[in-house]
Amino acid sequence: MIEIKKGKVIELDKEYIIENYSLNTENNTIDVVLRDTSYNQLIIIPLSNLQEKLLEQYEKKNKQEDEKLTPFDKIDEELLKEAQRRLEIVKAVMNAKSVKEREEIAKKYNVHLSTIYRWMERYKKSGETIYGLLPRYERRGGKGKKRIGEKALEIIDKMIKERYLTHQRISAKRLYEEINAELISQKLKPIAYTTLLYYLKEIDRETIYKKREGRNKYLSTINPAKNSFEANYPLEWIQIDHTPLDIQVVSEIDRKPIGRPYITVALDVYSRMVYGIYISLDPPSYYSVGQAIYMGLINKNHYLETLGIEGDWNINGIPVNIHTDNAAEFDGTNLEKFCMTFGINLVYRPVGKPFYGGHVERFIRTLNKELHNVSGTTFSNTKEKREYNPEKEAVFTLKELEKFIVYWIVNYYHQKPHDGLQGLTPYEKFKEGLTKSNFGIRVLSQDELRIARISLLKSDYRNVSKEGIRFKDLHYYSDILVRYAGDNKKYEIKYDPKDITKIYFYDENLQDYIEIYCKTPIPPGTTLWELEKAKEMLRERREKITSYKIYEAIKELRKMEEEAREKTKLMRKQIESNKTKLSSKEVSEKLEKPIDKTEEKPQTQIKKPNEIKPFDIEFDF
Repeated sequence: MIEIKKGKVIELDKEYIIENYSLNTENNTIDVVLRDTSYNQLIIIPLSNLQEKLLEQYEKKNKQEDEKLTPFDKIDEELLKEAQRRLEIVKAVMNAKSVKEREEIAKKYNVHLSTIYRWMERYKKSGETIYGLLPRYERRGGKGKKRIGEKALEIIDKMIKERYLTHQRISAKRLYEEINAELISQKLKPIAYTTLLYYLKEIDRETIYKKREGRNKYLSTINPAKNSFEANYPLEWIQIDHTPLDIQVVSEIDRKPIGRPYITVALDVYSRMVYGIYISLDPPSYYSVGQAIYMGLINKNHYLETLGIEGDWNINGIPVNIHTDNAAEFDGTNLEKFCMTFGINLVYRPVGKPFYGGHVERFIRTLNKELHNVSGTTFSNTKEKREYNPEKEAVFTLKELEKFIVYWIVNYYHQKPHDGLQGLTPYEKFKEGLTKSNFGIRVLSQDELRIARISLLKSDYRNVSKEGIRFKDLHYYSDILVRYAGDNKKYEIKYDPKDITKIYFYDENLQDYIEIYCKTPIPPGTTLWELEKAKEMLRERREKITSYKIYEAIKELRKMEEEAREKTKLMRKQIESNKTKLSSKEVSEKLEKPIDKTEEKPQTQIKKPNEIKPFDIEFDF
């Protein structure tokens, strides 16, 4: 895990300090202003590019140190309990007001203070994740690590408490100068600026806020006034909610209606930017919540490229708090382990206080209102719908709807002034939060993202035979399975419904998930939906379900899908060549939809959607 934060010293081709952030209006991206520590020159680099460079360095360093992470859903319960005990001790020491108080805490828990300092160091090195406190870290030793003497630590601790954690709110740079002046006067070796930043980062964010901003202001943030819930900086609070969308979608094969999809939305409360989404025909579950969170963890540039959408969706990283309702689908052990592992506070919405989830609910209402202008809308109630038949008018496939919604989020919603943000757009508010606050964006490494992605996938349990694992009428095999074959024990597997050409099997010896590929010949990138549709087709034809038949059926489905796409392209070309004004229905049937940034579209009670004009989005998948 890496952190990008104002005032932090980083190494690229040379040493830089992160000065600030700026909004690039030409490219509509967030840039980072860096100052060269040697020549005091400023350079500007896009935030996403800086993340990539720092992550590349992080990966290279960890590879050299042979760091290996245990999937968070496979952490032994006893080890997890011990890590939680250590976290309790570390937090207590971090919040202690003096060295004497730290010593009393160490005595209370019967742990030597130097041991607690080592735990703190590992905790910070792991990006404030539970990995840094797992007992297995004990075997790694501490080669090459510099130690600061107890006398110097006492001076640093005292000056942080007396000078930094006060209403005077002096800067970290000023504190650094004062600490070194005191150390030199005591004939002690001065510390590096990065060392001070390291110790400041150890202090709990809540403690810093209460000491520097005041207890009353802090309490006002965690006990919101009636009908309000606000955040102080980006990624402090992520609210999650889900609902059926007010639209019918059609099959990619025959364009027949197949139902209303669900959307799970994760929203950044501070900026109102969308942190992540997941759209599916399946009801909300732990999986859908996990997928929305995972989207929020990643850099979304590649995702936008796969959809063919130009724009910037520059919000990603580990949030401080995740806020959900108390529904059963959120109450997953793996979700709680995920949050615990990466230092996220999981908060369930209080019963009888719906305003705690008001921001994300308002966003969903805004999105559904936008969908009321699209053919296939179900509207929000029967009165609005009247004689309008959404199944007959439906035109979007699930993929096309996802592309439409993402385009609307990135190029309309994020760019439109928001009533709750004093006229700022969500994108501008996010940038303002980066500039004005001193929080750090914590970004996961590729290995951490891999562990998070796999652990948040769907689970099932299967026996292992000498032929491998049979799952969904498919066979999966790897030599790694041989030692597990024939013991009649059911093992947990993970699978991604969007690609069932492989599953993930947890190898207890390697303590990692291993990719097990499908032995049954199926086309690359086969989805679970395609597989189930192929088997349904074979059953309707009363044909035996065999590996060969499944393969041929999926190929046939893809051919039908391609033919449907070609028909859509042909219809679109006919629209472009038509010089006459098209009706709303005709345009909707061609999958075209406007983005009008100049005025709000009123919600009216009509039989059919408002007139929709075409815009340049090609729905090619």
